[in-house]
Amino acid sequence: MITIAPDAGPGSWRLAEALLRCESARERIEAAVVVLRAIEADCGWRSKSVEFVQRELDAQRRALAVAGESLPSIASALRVR
Repeated sequence: MITIAPDAGPGSWRLAEALLRCESARERIEAAVVVLRAIEADCGWRSKSVEFVQRELDAQRRALAVAGESLPSIASALRVR
């Protein structure tokens, strides 16, 4: 995903970079989930530990989504100050 910073001020590039990092982290989490699904399919006896790691990754993905959604409002609040 390409993120383009608006010409609103010096903080715009920081916001764009933070959004890009969130997107990159989300992509890494999704890649890890794919690998875990493959492990789970190949090694049924490891399914409990794989399920645990998947739940943790899902929780991290949700937290990352919340953080990514709040970045623009945080950047706006910082520009006001």
